[in-house]
Amino acid sequence: MSKLANKRAGRFLVVAALMACLAGVGLAGCTNAASSTGTNSSNQAAMNVNDQAAQSSGGTSSDASSQNAVSADAAQVPDSAMRSVGVPVSECQDPAATVGDKAVPSAEVDAQLQSYRQVMGLADDADYQEYLAELGTTDDALRQRYTDALVVRVEEEAAAQELGITVTKEELAAYMNENKQTVMGKSDYSEEDWQTVLKSVGLTEEQFAFDEYSGLLQKKIQEAVS
Repeated sequence: MSKLANKRAGRFLVVAALMACLAGVGLAGCTNAASSTGTNSSNQAAMNVNDQAAQSSGGTSSDASSQNAVSADAAQVPDSAMRSVGVPVSECQDPAATVGDKAVPSAEVDAQLQSYRQVMGLADDADYQEYLAELGTTDDALRQRYTDALVVRVEEEAAAQELGITVTKEELAAYMNENKQTVMGKSDYSEEDWQTVLKSVGLTEEQFAFDEYSGLLQKKIQEAVS
């Protein structure tokens, strides 16, 4: 499992990136970052390593209303967040990377990058290239970061299958809610403020859930082998 742990540096650790945005520039700054491609501090943070993402998801209340709330939250977790990324190499015509007998489809990398560009208002190629220049990076480098993150996801999927580890929607919802509260610094944050912070690092709610699933899966794997 040391290989998996070492490759964690290649992933986008979303909670850390969101916390970096709020800690560094506050909510108003995150709002500005979401509307300007000239601000790169929060987006660069999305590529940094910070183990604060490995937060505990906590216990489940026995209170009926709490259980109903958990069920309601779980119903909001998109199925796509828990999808398997790795496909058999023999079935992948255009792999971005391979992990054993599994492949990361280039289409998966393309989809995640396009989602990022859309959220950041970078659909125009000229705007996108200007943005990359301001960050001091290239499209190839950014694609490689997404590819590295997806490689780790495939490794996590393989390790979880080997260890018999699963994640339920209820567990993921609880984990996401705790990390949202950690990011916002309070439990009574508004949905509008949360969406502003998500947008500041180029994420949709669906992508946040996708990355949080990876975080929880990795947490369970580490607990199983420790």
